[in-house]
Amino acid sequence: MQSRPYQTGKAPEETLDPVDWTDAQAVAHRAVDDAVAYLRDIRDRPVWRDMPGDVRRTFETLLPRSPTPLPEVYREIAETVMPYPMGNIHPRFWAWYMGASNFTGALGDFLAAIQGSNLGGGNHAAAKMDEQVVDWCKEMIGFPASASGTLVSGGSMANTIALIVARNVKAGVDVREHGVAAIERPLRFYASDQIHSCHRKAMEAMGVGNCALQRIPTGDDFCIALDALGVAIAQHVGHLVGRLRQDHDHWLLLVGGQAVALERLHLARSVDHALARHDVAQGLDNLRAAREHVPVRFGHLQCHGGMSGFLFSCNDTAN
Repeated sequence: MQSRPYQTGKAPEETLDPVDWTDAQAVAHRAVDDAVAYLRDIRDRPVWRDMPGDVRRTFETLLPRSPTPLPEVYREIAETVMPYPMGNIHPRFWAWYMGASNFTGALGDFLAAIQGSNLGGGNHAAAKMDEQVVDWCKEMIGFPASASGTLVSGGSMANTIALIVARNVKAGVDVREHGVAAIERPLRFYASDQIHSCHRKAMEAMGVGNCALQRIPTGDDFCIALDALGVAIAQHVGHLVGRLRQDHDHWLLLVGGQAVALERLHLARSVDHALARHDVAQGLDNLRAAREHVPVRFGHLQCHGGMSGFLFSCNDTAN
């Protein structure tokens, strides 16, 4: 995109402003019009189509050495990128569980980019909006107002952060200060063999290694095999401390001091007490009892935690 020097009465100042604001506005209006048609008429297009050779070759050109006018940049995007999507926003896309875009979200992204505020802190409106969204999320799932949270780029990063928190809590040392080399006992993370690959990547990034991730087999219904889970825990921990609590439709299991939420998201409650302590066998019986009562599929469990405790999260697929 071409920019124009800003005249200050002294030497010209280089800026990223367009040479002609009117031309830039025209391109922006065209992009919005095309975006509306793109989403509105998506059902009239195939889910996916292969790129012709001439289109592929446009992505093999050398580095440009001069500015390209904005209208030309947009023309190239419209011709070589937009007609060849992955397909995940199409109603007939069933390959993966990827999210779909929407026009309202696109406008939000546009305005966020226009303002360009850094949400790492500061006294400005975008930071307050970020805090408000987190507060709304806490309210939806019944978390106390004192709870903290943050918005991240996606599920992989959310799982990674959760695993890091569990590692830091269960490490027995100040990992942030002394590093993973100071951990005296190796940590163990238990998880269904159906978990996403981001968990392995998180293990590697956290410095505990993929061997720390104990994958528990699942059955034909993709539910985690509780007997196998019990054996794994008994082998690596030696005991299981289970706590089970029922509060209305809220079931919660504590394993080694961390929480397993087995409830509809809107019925989640903070943990204030538990009923009793049990051994491994009794803890597994509690898990089986929870499976019979909770209104969610119990099998899609993701496990975060350490040698003496871990945190499961359960996806609500009952609906």
